[in-house]
Parts: sequence; structure tokens; C-alpha cells
Amino acid sequence: MFKRSSIVLAMSVFLSVFPASAQNKKTAFDPQAAFGYLKDLASDAMLGRKSGEPGGIQAAEYIAAKLKSWGLEPAGPNGGFFQDFTFESYEVQRGASLAIVARNRTRGFVYGEDWIPSRYSGSGLLGAEIVFAGYGISAPDKDFDEYAAVDVKDKLVLFSTDTPVRLRDALREEAKLESRIKAARSRGARGVLLFRSDSQPLGNFFRGDLAKEIYDPGFVILSVERKIVDFIFKWQMGDPRYFFRQIEETGKPQSYGLGVQSLINIQADFNEKRPTQNVLAKISGTDPKLKNEIVVVGAHLDHLGVDMTGDILNGADDNASGTAVVMESARVMKLNRFKPKRTILFALWGAEEEGLFGSKHYSENPVFPLDQTVANINLDMVGHGTGKVEASGAYYAPEIYEFLKARLRREILDNMIFTRGGPGGSDHTHFLYNGVPAFYLDTDGPHFKTNRVGDVIAHIKPDIMRNAGLFVLAALEILAGERGVPILPGRREMFHWRYQTIFNHETPPLEKVIKEHQDSLDPDVDFQLAAVSGADGLTGEALRMDLLRKFLDGKDAIARSKGLVLFGNEGASERRRPWKTTVVPGLRGLAAIRDDLRWAEAFSKQGFAFIALDEPGVLFSGGGLSEEGKKILEALEKTNLLLIADGLDAAQSVALLENVKKPVFLRTAALPGDAVLDLAKKTGSTIGLVLGKEQAAASYAADVRAASRRIGAEYVSIVSERCLWGKAGRERMLGVIAGLLGEKLEPAEMAKLFSASFLRVLRPSSR
Repeated sequence: MFKRSSIVLAMSVFLSVFPASAQNKKTAFDPQAAFGYLKDLASDAMLGRKSGEPGGIQAAEYIAAKLKSWGLEPAGPNGGFFQDFTFESYEVQRGASLAIVARNRTRGFVYGEDWIPSRYSGSGLLGAEIVFAGYGISAPDKDFDEYAAVDVKDKLVLFSTDTPVRLRDALREEAKLESRIKAARSRGARGVLLFRSDSQPLGNFFRGDLAKEIYDPGFVILSVERKIVDFIFKWQMGDPRYFFRQIEETGKPQSYGLGVQSLINIQADFNEKRPTQNVLAKISGTDPKLKNEIVVVGAHLDHLGVDMTGDILNGADDNASGTAVVMESARVMKLNRFKPKRTILFALWGAEEEGLFGSKHYSENPVFPLDQTVANINLDMVGHGTGKVEASGAYYAPEIYEFLKARLRREILDNMIFTRGGPGGSDHTHFLYNGVPAFYLDTDGPHFKTNRVGDVIAHIKPDIMRNAGLFVLAALEILAGERGVPILPGRREMFHWRYQTIFNHETPPLEKVIKEHQDSLDPDVDFQLAAVSGADGLTGEALRMDLLRKFLDGKDAIARSKGLVLFGNEGASERRRPWKTTVVPGLRGLAAIRDDLRWAEAFSKQGFAFIALDEPGVLFSGGGLSEEGKKILEALEKTNLLLIADGLDAAQSVALLENVKKPVFLRTAALPGDAVLDLAKKTGSTIGLVLGKEQAAASYAADVRAASRRIGAEYVSIVSERCLWGKAGRERMLGVIAGLLGEKLEPAEMAKLFSASFLRVLRPSSR
């Protein structure tokens, strides 16, 4: 046994040989090591790492084995490295083909380049005649049925997925794509060919989402490119654009048989419960109080497998690069014996390419509580680009962003670009939706080989991966290793407040809006209604001139302001915080037009967007519309002025909705009866449910949910009596958001309630 003095002497000699700088030196992120993992993951042996297939399973096992060998702890729910789940898969078997026969000429078209099936296409081996059906809309009760003059039984229906605003407004439910596909199927068609017509030339694939309810195993749904449409119409008397113009000009369908045959072979497998897994590993926190708080760093491990021609889609950049950086970050942290105060979860997600299913499953079945998750760092495509790493999401997590930025080394900051970002497109999405601050890392510049055969190892730049790795390691050391990282209450609600487009439906004077908010660069409100009011006592021409003068003065002031933009300007309806607030000017009351209804059109052309009806008695007589009311509605229907009606009783609401020919905005303080709700949907109008100052947020959210279930969220709008610029109004609306989340509303449905349902009726150009 050594004596204590001997040990001290030995240590002294050791320290004298190795200087302090060497003793404290940490292992750095090794881009070549990361590149080595990437080469393994993106090799042909991994068969494109498709989730639920042998290549995806092999990739997950490879990653888990590496993490285990480096000493990371398993973090799966069953004590291992895997979190098993099932996802909805759609697979088209090899050999799919499409050919068109016209004038005894047969031309084949290339899968993936000329045509693709929808996710919910069925299977078929068929030869079928093609029938052109314009937009594929069937609304016989509204005098527009594109199937009335053609027989589509056992045939393929060709129609455009695009719909003119006029038809969309008039037909509404029938104009929805799912309704059009169902119309073809109900008439015995074997399938549909979808194409885009809203661009010149005929456009690209329709790639929109369809609802799962549309799936029928024997009904094919194919999206076709321009060259197919051109070939189909090569020997016809006109091309689709001619027929679409005829529909626009006449309001009548232009459907007819083309005398063209299709030859289709498509075998698709739809599996609602395909098994796969996430890979989860951790470094446990050491602080008694903070160890239950979590920092998640992740990337999706999967790619697209093997294409129809047998070529392997290697997915080197997307997303072997992000996976490799996460792996190397884990290795370095273990090698450096980093002892974080908080627990670090390393997550490699499955089935991202199929629809973010792996991270979605985790968000619904978290191993660690999401309300104790400090932040998420998500990496997706960090192996190619200009050299800088883009970190989006800062706007939704300003507290975390500022905390990090103040502590990151200049070397790291110089290679980073911090952007607003938001959910969508990768696995940070479900963390943001649940209120977890998230940074989405990809590299600046084009990722031109994404989801293509050319995304191979040769295009990867290890130095770019190094830049991403340096940020990850530094961010983890800060977020997991330091005290004071904020986990704020109400994070989930605050995210949705920041994420949604917020309308303030109060109508203060235009000059007041300008004075109070012209310099606001980070407002609480995206759209602000504003009334242009005339001076007291003015009537007739004097009133109108006063209104126009104030509007033009306000327009100039808005143009000079830092924080405002006028509704109707280019891009105004798309502007979102933290840039500017869009001011929507209008008239309060009918005084300016009542004596001369021609002025309704004049105000509309000047840029006024609405008339707020605060004297309902003007329009009604004896429970129905008065003769004057009918003339006023007729005048407004020739303009872009939206009628905002407030304070109507049930009978007046029914009378108004039964007589309008264009949508109106009907504000009501109580949940209307079914008759009013159904008429609102029938006319394309929007019901603005007003959150009263005394109404509980939970009760209000339930009313909103009830109305949206009855007629759809696109016909219901959230309206607050309290000004949303102020703290009290914001806190009140955060309570409403909490209630809506409790009602299980999805972000897309909430977006309709907060803005889209109002924008839809506000101005045709905004739809």
C-alpha cells in the first residue's frame, strides 16, 4: 500500500510532465468521425433507410449499437434504446405504369417525373376511356354539375385541382377536392387524373394533402404533369385553357368525352399500422433539482428507400448528415465526461419522411414530460450548402435565444444564421406545437438533391457538419449545464399566440391606430381594423369628402410608418410578426352611402375594406329586410366592401343570410342556433363569436368548438371585446387558446378560427 506522501509525490511528477493546458483539453467535435457514420448510414447497404423496411431497421440498430458502445444510457420506455410505434405507410410496388392511347398512338409516361399517385390512391390494372370534366364539380342544386352531360362509369375523369374564386365562393363544399373525387367515384368512375391549370404553361404536379377518408382500394387517384395533358388534348378542338375560359365566361360546364384511352398498372399497399422505432439515449443530469429537466437534441434517421427503378435513395444530406452530427455530439460529450445538471436526450426519429410520425409519437408518448423539456435542437440536412448553419425558431423562443446568444463563442456565432422559422417540414414541429422552444438546424443554401437519387456521399462537406456540431455541443453545455435557463409558464399557449395570425376586431379611429402603433416593430396584433370617421355634424357630400381626406392622410402616414402596412398593398395579407401590422380601414355605419348608394363602389375602389353596421334597424322592417335594406345589400354586393353586422337578433340574422348573394361577417355575443349557423355555411359567410368581458374562456372555447363542429372552422371566427394590444386582452386570449387546446383543436383548425375565416370574407383578393 502506498503511503499518502508517495501518492502526492507521484501526482506531482505526473502534473509536471503534462502541462495544465493538456490536462484540461477537451475532445473536440471530429467532422471526419461524423463523416464516417454518415458514410455507413448513406451506403447502399442501408437500402435508403426507409422506416419499417430492412434498411431502416438496420440503420436504427447501427445507431443504437454505437450509442451503447460509447456509454450512453438507454432511454426507451422499455429500458432499451428503442421506442416502438406504428405509422401510416403508403407504398407503390415496382412496375407501376401509365400510358395514353390516342389516334392509335400509344405513349408511355415516366413514374415520378410525369405522374405520381396520391397518398390515398387505390390499385388497379385497367384500360379506361378518359373523360374531361373541367374542375370535376358536381352541385346540381346550385345549377352547376360537370357530370350532367357525360357518362363516367368505368372511366377515368380528368379535371383540374384549381378552382376560380367565383366558383369556389358559389359552390364551397362541393368545390373541395375531396368532394370532387367523391363525386367521380359515386358515378362509377374507376379513378381520377388530377392536374394544375392555374399557371402558364399548365403547371406542375398537384401535391396537396387529401383526407384519409378518400381512400378506396379500387379507385386510383393520379396527379399528372403538363406533357400528359398536352398529349391527351393534342388532337382535340381546344386545350384545357380554352374550356376553362368558357366556364368562366358562361358559368356552364364544358365536360365531354375525349376519345382517348388510358392503360394503367398501379399496385399500392396502404398500411395504417406499420411498425418502426425511434432510437433514444441519454446522459442523465446530476443536479438534484434540475436533473428532471430535459434538453432534447435530435434528427431523423430515415430516408426514402429504393425508388421504382431500383435505384437506392441514399439520403446522405437528408438526413444522414443530421443523424451523424447528433451521434458525434453524443460521443464527444461522453468522452469528455460531461456531467450536465439537466438530462440530455439524444433522439433519432423514425418515419419523418412519411409525415413526422416518429417525433409526433414521442410528443404524444413522451419518455420525459414535455412541460419539463427546456428546449429541442433538431438537425435536418447539415451536410451541404454555403458553410453557414441556419437556426430557425428564435422568434418562438426569444428567451432561450437571448440566453444562448449571450453565451455562445464568437467562432460559433460567425457561422450561424438565426431566423424566425416555425413549425413544419421537420421533427421540431411537434415540440413547438407543445410549447417546447425548438431550434431547427439546416445549412444555408440550396439542397438541390433532396429526395433524389443524387443525394450521395460525394456532395457532403464535413466542415459544414463541424459548424453544426460546434453549435450543438456549445448549446447543450449551456442549456443542460447552466442554471437560470427559463422554463416559462404558459409556453404552449404563448407559442400559439405568436404562431397564429391575430386580428384585433375592435374598430378604433384610423388616426388613433396610426398614432399609437406606427413605430411598433414587434406588435401583438397582425391585423387591426380601423374606422375612418367623419367630423361630428357632417352629412352628405361634406361627410364623404371628410372621410376621403382622412383616409388619404392616413394612407400616407401608414406608408411612412415603421410598424404599419395598409391592407391591399402587395403582400399585406401575408405579412406577419415581427414585421408590421396590417391596417384594415373601413366605415362605421351607413351614413356616408345611405343617401347615394353609388358611393359604396367609390369607397371600395379607394381602398376601404368594410362597413360595420352599428344600426341594424336601417336594414330591417317587421323581422325581415326592409326595401331600403335590400337596396343597400344590392349596392354592397357590387363592391369589395364587407358588411360586418353586429347586434342582430335571430330573426334578423336569418333574414340577412337568406337575402345575401355574397358572404357577410355576422358578429354575435352568443352561440347562434343551428338555423343561423347552417345559413352562414350555405352563403359562405363567417360567424364572429364575440368573447364577452364576463364570459369564461373555457366556456367560450367550448362554444367556438361547437360552432366549428357544426359548420367547419372556416365559417367561424374568434372575436374579442377586449383590445388585444394590451396585456389584459392578450392574457384573456391566452386563456381562450388554452381552452381550444383542451378541446383538441389542431393548429390548422385554430388558424382558420383566428384569421383565415375572416380573411376569406374580407376581400376576394385575400382568398
